Amino acid sequence: MQDGSGTVNLIKLFDSIITDDIFEEKAKKIKRKDNVQIRTKESLHYYELFKENFTIPKCQNRKNLCSDCNAEIDDNSKFCRMCGKFPI
Repeated sequence: MQDGSGTVNLIKLFDSIITDDIFEEKAKKIKRKDNVQIRTKESLHYYELFKENFTIPKCQNRKNLCSDCNAEIDDNSKFCRMCGKFPI
């Protein structure tokens, strides 16, 4: 999906502007503080923007949560719509 949408260049951009050291440091801090697994530099960028502008929504259904980001997952879903984890 990313290849067809032209967002491959965004991945390259975030890889070039976020150093590996900064990524590892911030990803560990987010995992510790928010219990969210950040897998890519692109995801880190978007997560930080989200946190600056929104509050984390409260889950309605605590039984079906993604193990990486704690987002609610629909009963029949095979992937997380929030972070993209597959399979779940």
